[in-house]
Amino acid sequence: MDSRNLVVDDDEELQPADQDLMRLMFYAHNAVDLDPMHTLTDTGRQQNIRLAAIAVPAEASQQVADMLIDSGVEGILNFAPVMLSLPDTIQAVGVDLAMELEQLAFTVVNNRKND
Repeated sequence: MDSRNLVVDDDEELQPADQDLMRLMFYAHNAVDLDPMHTLTDTGRQQNIRLAAIAVPAEASQQVADMLIDSGVEGILNFAPVMLSLPDTIQAVGVDLAMELEQLAFTVVNNRKND
């Protein structure tokens, strides 16, 4: 088996290379704090968060946007496939991920044809 895969021996001890991988995964996991949604408004205020990204299902996006606004966020990057109803004081940029992927695929295919 490839040493890059996370493999555990029969006695459940990690191989040295796997220990390095686990250490890296631990640090990556702990580099970002994930808080429950019910703390979003308080956390945003306490940490003075001004910009946020929304990447939730369409049906949850407006509720999340409202919570972000209540927390003091002034700018939203919206990956949800809906138009948000926002106050004029809030700046928002919508990202249509499907359209961006389509454009990328088109560019890749056309670059192949030009080679």
